[in-house]
Amino acid sequence: MDHSINIFCAKGCSLPTFKVASLFSQISGISANVDVCSGHCNKPHAYKNVKDNEKAHTDMLDEIRSSGHHDLVISGADFLLDDAELNGLVLKGTRKSIAYRRSALIVKKGNPKSITGLDSLTISGIKVGVSIIDCLQGAWEDICGRARLIDPVRSNITLFVPGCFAIINAVADGVIDVGFGWSAFKYLEPKKLDVVELPENLQIFRATSVAMLEYCQDKDLARKFIEFILTPESVKIYLELGWDTPE
Repeated sequence: MDHSINIFCAKGCSLPTFKVASLFSQISGISANVDVCSGHCNKPHAYKNVKDNEKAHTDMLDEIRSSGHHDLVISGADFLLDDAELNGLVLKGTRKSIAYRRSALIVKKGNPKSITGLDSLTISGIKVGVSIIDCLQGAWEDICGRARLIDPVRSNITLFVPGCFAIINAVADGVIDVGFGWSAFKYLEPKKLDVVELPENLQIFRATSVAMLEYCQDKDLARKFIEFILTPESVKIYLELGWDTPE
């Protein structure tokens, strides 16, 4: 292959991204290389000793700056790219939303605590986990605020974790009974997790977006990939893995 494009992707979005990149390479003959963030949240048992780990708040933008060779970024939430665009890391006007993830409650396979909805999180003794960084940052407040349940849910929050995979692992390991996450998580660990859907009036949606980086070497090729990932054929892959359409 004469050309290639380098894509940096949030780990929670990597499953559909790898599939789309492979399809792009097959159709175009251009190699699409996907690198996945490897921050603290992706480490085994990342939910342990967060306050003592100096890497707990290292995010994907830090990794992008350190590597300095990626053409595109695919994020787990659009707000994560705001600061990057303000500071020139993401090129203004290149951001596009691919699809949305829908908020849900994440429980261990079989739902041993019989979590049925947000009200279950107010029951004494239920251990709740929330993420303090990345795509889930602040999500619990957005959801609970809609139900006016911030105080009762907060009283049961026993674990603050650095990122979405730390939530997944904490639930799977039984460290918490329930975590705030995305419905698409059930495709990441189908043997370990179940998802409890929230009613429509309590759901929030955050976009998985693609954007061009300041390190982009071939802007025409980057635009070609962006155009491809927004085609119905590509978006269908995201939908099959739990994302929702932008419309």
